[in-house]
Amino acid sequence: MEFNIIIIGAGPGGYETAVAAAKKGLSVAIVEKSDLGGTCLNCGCIPTKCLCHTAEVLELVKESTSHGISTNDVQFDIQNAIERKNQVVSQLQSGIDALMKIPGITLYRGEAQLVDTWDYQGPEHNHCNWFHNQIPAH
Repeated sequence: MEFNIIIIGAGPGGYETAVAAAKKGLSVAIVEKSDLGGTCLNCGCIPTKCLCHTAEVLELVKESTSHGISTNDVQFDIQNAIERKNQVVSQLQSGIDALMKIPGITLYRGEAQLVDTWDYQGPEHNHCNWFHNQIPAH
């Protein structure tokens, strides 16, 4: 199969580029070896921000007595915090998965390696696809 662009990596740079290119009428192959969203969504920025927000809420609750709010026996449940973080990540992954269904985008799961300037070794049956532009977005 022939594509205008191949993007290796479905992190924020990869999937946003794929969507923009497809909306301009280009055919795009995007290859991801792990979860959609890359490091930022799956184990970096987003999970960290979720857990930091939980800590901020806990701190606010602890300080609420200065506002006349009585809080007895406030407890932190790490399992619930992790479950909430996982739900947020899963919801965002679902959104990216929906974007990958935009006409013009073909998502491949697995690893891709550039064989030469215009050829890559793909994840499905080790076939080679031809493309006109390459964007390593990992």
